[in-house]
Amino acid sequence: MTQQPQQQKPGPIYHASYGVSQGKPSGPYHPVQSKQACISVSRRGVVRLTAQGKTDARYFQVSSVLEATQDHWISHATWKGCKDDSLLLVTYSSQSHLVRAYRVTIKWNFNAKPAPSANGTSNPPPPENNSDFAVISIDRVLSTTIEPPQEARGMSLTHLQAIPNIPHKQPVGGDNIENELYFVYGSLKKSVSCKYSLTDKQMSLHSSFYSLGSRRDNSREKVETKLVFQELVEHSGGPVVNFSYESHDTFRVIVSANGKVDLKYRGLHQSPPAGQDKGPKTFLSVYDAKYLFPAMSITRVCLSPNQVSYAYLEDNQLKINYVERQLAQSSSSEEELLSSAIVLAVRNSISCFSNVASDDLFCVITKELANVKKNTPKVYDKFLRILLQESHRAVNFTLDLPKDYQIDKVMVNPSLQRLLSLQLTLGTVNKNWERNPMSKVAWAVLNIRLLAFALTFTLRASSQPKIQVPAGTSEMEVKANHVQTMLGLIRWCTDLLAYICQELYMLSLDRQEKDGEENTSIAAAIMFASVPRMLLIYSLRGIRGLETMTSSFASQENNPVSGIAAMTYQRLKETMSMAPVPLPLFEKMLTDVDGSIKRLQPTLQDRLSIEQKLMLDAKIPKELKPIKDRVIEVFRTSLLPEIDVSALYFYDVSWLGLDGEQDNGNESNTWEPNQSQQEIDILRKIIISSPSESKRRCVRCGGLSIWDDMKTLMYTQWTVAFQKNCLCGGNWYSI
Repeated sequence: MTQQPQQQKPGPIYHASYGVSQGKPSGPYHPVQSKQACISVSRRGVVRLTAQGKTDARYFQVSSVLEATQDHWISHATWKGCKDDSLLLVTYSSQSHLVRAYRVTIKWNFNAKPAPSANGTSNPPPPENNSDFAVISIDRVLSTTIEPPQEARGMSLTHLQAIPNIPHKQPVGGDNIENELYFVYGSLKKSVSCKYSLTDKQMSLHSSFYSLGSRRDNSREKVETKLVFQELVEHSGGPVVNFSYESHDTFRVIVSANGKVDLKYRGLHQSPPAGQDKGPKTFLSVYDAKYLFPAMSITRVCLSPNQVSYAYLEDNQLKINYVERQLAQSSSSEEELLSSAIVLAVRNSISCFSNVASDDLFCVITKELANVKKNTPKVYDKFLRILLQESHRAVNFTLDLPKDYQIDKVMVNPSLQRLLSLQLTLGTVNKNWERNPMSKVAWAVLNIRLLAFALTFTLRASSQPKIQVPAGTSEMEVKANHVQTMLGLIRWCTDLLAYICQELYMLSLDRQEKDGEENTSIAAAIMFASVPRMLLIYSLRGIRGLETMTSSFASQENNPVSGIAAMTYQRLKETMSMAPVPLPLFEKMLTDVDGSIKRLQPTLQDRLSIEQKLMLDAKIPKELKPIKDRVIEVFRTSLLPEIDVSALYFYDVSWLGLDGEQDNGNESNTWEPNQSQQEIDILRKIIISSPSESKRRCVRCGGLSIWDDMKTLMYTQWTVAFQKNCLCGGNWYSI
């Protein structure tokens, strides 16, 4: 997938447009989407397919041979998927310089029907979890000898790469060029690459030829595959250590031993010659915005799919290197900063759509923000705002949700999680996980989104008429256990409401404010912004429905005193009764806020700017001052008489990570309850009491959690959805 933002000439007003093109990787896949499969070839010419069974997590293997009699030793090989779900395998022998190409086809037996036996009965169906799960068919389509060119005399072959031909480069008429083949020869000083095309040439024969013999072939044309030389390129900067293709083969990547990375787009777009900058600019990679890798000596390297970092070996240690923007002077122009923000937003959108981890991209963005703050502090806020705005536009997501936007689209939208994670990361100010208001808004929305997802999963799992019950347990026990997993999150929600009401109480005491002043308020951003308000209303209704359903379970249980459903309902009631703010009253107030904002929206001129000011700045826009005054009035008249004000004022909500004294936009506290030194599970919102628990920590937000033991888990819980990633999208690592 490629994104092509076009930027007009610099000025106070700019415009960037984003185009999206989709690409589907070619080649065969495991018939079961959630299962894994891998194919390989040995130097002796044995092809092995290793895959999981249809209903089994174990791996099974089936093999075949390339040749009945293997007459040469394979030194290099390359695989490439084809449009017909077959595989192209090209092998090379450094001893004989023999090049052979094979068409490998996999026939899966998962859906095969049982064949009838001799006595008329059906044979048992083919096993789905053994070595007979697939059949490998191999056809040789090419066998030829390739001698190194004169420029590569004395060099050895270092890389062999097969890639599909670009459609727009297909010649009109004549031979069909489906794939390209690259041979890279290298020495200690330089490398040479030779490009060949695998050409399918149609051989037409006279019609009388087909009438000869009894075995008549219905096809009138035969296909002959040939290897045709195209071009030779000499590479400076030392030998090539990596030769690959990225982003669905749209970029060619060549990494030299001196650390130079040559990234070339294979599409139609070509950069204008030097000195000709007229017209819109097109950004395809970070290199178009003057990002380069620092020069260094490397031997083995692997480029990131985001094209902003690579891993390399140095003294047998694995290290990582990031791109850096090249500055001509100590500071950058506004046009350069704008280009940098747009191209980083493009790369973030590509990682979103490609489902690729973006931690290395976040590191590059964080480093770029630090450089901007150091060299050009006056434009730091503007650069950050443009970066976040363009990140939303690049994935086609707007904070200004339509009036009838469905909650399901907000809850399961992966782009929203990626955008909130970016906002969270950029607002984390130091290694102690301290966050500024912008980051805390993102953190609150991510947790509310987690609450909404967990409620949806639990309600659906508990309300099914018939569910699978593990041996030794009852259906009521399984449903009650589902509800128990929600108790920590419900406590988090009640404390969040207490935090919001604490801010509303302070605002109700200080009604005097300067004209045009926009106060910073995390609570107001949660209540007034469309995304968190919609999720919070949905969550409060879900908690009310969960309470009603649990009460029904308790009344149906045979043992109403000490049964698990009765105990679960009792714990849920205690959690709700201990809340400093009554949930029904707060839900009524929030629904009133939602209706007031929707009635006011038609009169607002720039609704998107208002939403961005709430979500990205945590400030109350002056356009929403009537809503703010109404909320405070409703709070004073409806909620405040029902609340113990002293208990609310001293209620500790520090573990939420949303309060704290503000110092130039930075917060002095972290999300962890440092006062009690207790470890809290970031997903379940419960205290980790046992030190022997197998724990994990998120690399992005620092959240701590307990691993789910899939072998001992008796039933599927909502936490299984976060087995690989944290609620913020970051990866886990064991501690």
